[in-house]
Amino acid sequence: MRQKILILTGIFPPDVGGPASYTSQMADLICEKEGYSVTVVTFGDRFRSRCSYPVIRVSRSFPRPLRDLLYCLSAFWHMHDTTLIFNNGASYDTGWIAVLAGKMFGIPVLTKVVGDGAWEYAARKGRFNGTLDDFLTDRKRDILLFLLRFSQRVVWRLSSAVLVPSRYLASVVSFYGVADDKIQVIYNAFLPGNPQQISAPFDSEHPQTGLVFLTAVRLVPWKGVAQLLRVFADLPAEYTLVVAGDGPERQTLETLKNELSLSSRVRFLGDIPRNSVLSLMRSSTGFILNSTYEGLPHVVLEAFACNCPVIATRAGGTAELLGDMAGYAVACGDMPAMREAITSVATNRSLRENMVRKGQEKLSEFTWDVMVSRTLELIQDLDGRGSGERSK
Repeated sequence: MRQKILILTGIFPPDVGGPASYTSQMADLICEKEGYSVTVVTFGDRFRSRCSYPVIRVSRSFPRPLRDLLYCLSAFWHMHDTTLIFNNGASYDTGWIAVLAGKMFGIPVLTKVVGDGAWEYAARKGRFNGTLDDFLTDRKRDILLFLLRFSQRVVWRLSSAVLVPSRYLASVVSFYGVADDKIQVIYNAFLPGNPQQISAPFDSEHPQTGLVFLTAVRLVPWKGVAQLLRVFADLPAEYTLVVAGDGPERQTLETLKNELSLSSRVRFLGDIPRNSVLSLMRSSTGFILNSTYEGLPHVVLEAFACNCPVIATRAGGTAELLGDMAGYAVACGDMPAMREAITSVATNRSLRENMVRKGQEKLSEFTWDVMVSRTLELIQDLDGRGSGERSK
C-alpha cells in the first residue's frame, strides 16, 4: 500500500527562506522513496513548476478568516488517504489544522518547530522587548500573548512528535510541557548548490574590494542590524558592510544608515537568490550574525561551506555551531566585543585561515545525508505506528 504524506506549511517555493527550501527539498526526497507520495497545502500566490507532486495554494490576498477556512477545507479534502501529516507551519494557523485533522482521522502528526512564534510576534510588534529566554519566564498580563503561547503549547503537546533543529529549541519545546520522548533533535544541514554558480561574481558593477563583511538576515529587530550599523560607524572607512535580506525594518535601517553617514559603506541588497548570497560569502572578508535569537542558523553552515570566517553571537542554537573556534563567538548585545571581533578577523590572516579550517570540520557534523536519513526514519516510525493504530 502506498503511503501518503500530507505536508501542511505556510510557505513554499517560489517563496524564499529556509523553511520554504527545507519543505520543498524534503518533499522531493520523500517522493523519491519507493511506496511514498506527497501532497502539499500552502499559502501562496506565486506558482512553481516542476513539482512531481500536487501543491495546493491558498491565496494570501483573501481576508484572514476566509483564507484560513479555504486552507482548512483544502487540507481536509486530502485526508481520506493520508497516512501521516507533516506540519511545518505556525501553531496558530497550520498547526491547529494539523492536530485537529490528526485527532479526527486518527493520523499521526509530525510538527517541525524552528522557533517560538509567540515570541517572534511579540518582538516584531513591540509587545515584548526581551530575549526569548526572558519571554519564557515572563508573567505580564497580555491576553494576546497568552493565547499565542497557549496555542503553541496545545499544538506541540497534541502532535505525535516534535522535530527541532537544535538542542536549544528542544529545551524551549520542553519548557512548554512537551514530553521529552516526543522531542526529536535533527540538525539542519547544508545542501550544496552548483559550484560554478556559487563561485561566480554576484555583482560586477559593485566589485568586492577592501574589508567587506556580509550579513544575510531577515530585517527584523532580533537580527541586530541596527546595532551593526552603529559598530561600523565607529570603524575605519575601509570597513564596509553588505546586507542581504529584506523585512519590516528595511526603511528604518536605511534612515539610520544615512544618519550615521554610512551611505558609501553600507549596501542593502534586499532579497537576492541563494547562489548570489553564497557568491558574496566567497568574496567577503567575513560573515556576521548579530542576532539575539536563533533556532539553528542555516546561514552559518552556508558560510562554513563557502570558506567565509564567521562572527556570531551565542544566541540560541548558534552556540552549537561555533565550538572549537569554528566561529568567533560574541556575547549577545556586547557591541565593543563585536567591534573587536570584526577588527581581529579583518587584520589577522592566520586567524581567518584557522576559522575557515575549523568551520569545514564543523560542517562535517551537519551533513544532508544524515539529516535526511534520520528524518525519513522518524517519518517511517510514525507512519508505522499510525498504520498499526488504524488497523486495530
